[in-house]
Amino acid sequence: MQTSFIKRLLAYLIDLFIFSFLVLCVVSIFRIDENKILVNLTNQQNTINQAYLDGDMNFSNYVTEFSKVNYMIDKKEVLVNITNTVLLIILYVLVPFFLNGQTLGKKIVKIKIVKTNDKKLDLNTLMIRAILINFIGYMLITLLAVFIVKDFSYFIVTFILTIFELLLVIISTFMILYKSEKRGVHDYITKTKVIEVER
Repeated sequence: MQTSFIKRLLAYLIDLFIFSFLVLCVVSIFRIDENKILVNLTNQQNTINQAYLDGDMNFSNYVTEFSKVNYMIDKKEVLVNITNTVLLIILYVLVPFFLNGQTLGKKIVKIKIVKTNDKKLDLNTLMIRAILINFIGYMLITLLAVFIVKDFSYFIVTFILTIFELLLVIISTFMILYKSEKRGVHDYITKTKVIEVER
């Protein structure tokens, strides 16, 4: 039986809480030495934002300056972002592979991912699904982009990726809410669905 949007949302929120806790632990380890640099860059970003809001900077200069600082922050955060990507892959690809289609959140609310053709879930299917809906694609592309392009070009790449990911999530949410099959874009592309676990 297909599962409700509420159960999927609850499972996602549980997984998000687990991921956030793990990220918090990891970030506190990696940022011990770089804390001053990141604080300075964040302060610089706040100053740029305030200058624009106060009318002391036009939009063109704002975007140019903001994109430079944003790029420097992301460049300093590469190790953290690699770790976050690995954590996302563990949580949304490896865990459901070994737990028969269930993330920890899905296990708690008793739902699971299955193939629509009743075949066994494989790593490729779970990876494609996670790339599409769990921001792994965004993380992987931005990690590559930080070494290939810089400043404004990097800002444009991340902006476009952010819009794409948000649209994908919004469209999938409406599909799950209003379509009878209760499947999102990522479910259709990977030929999966989320069902209730029989008790």
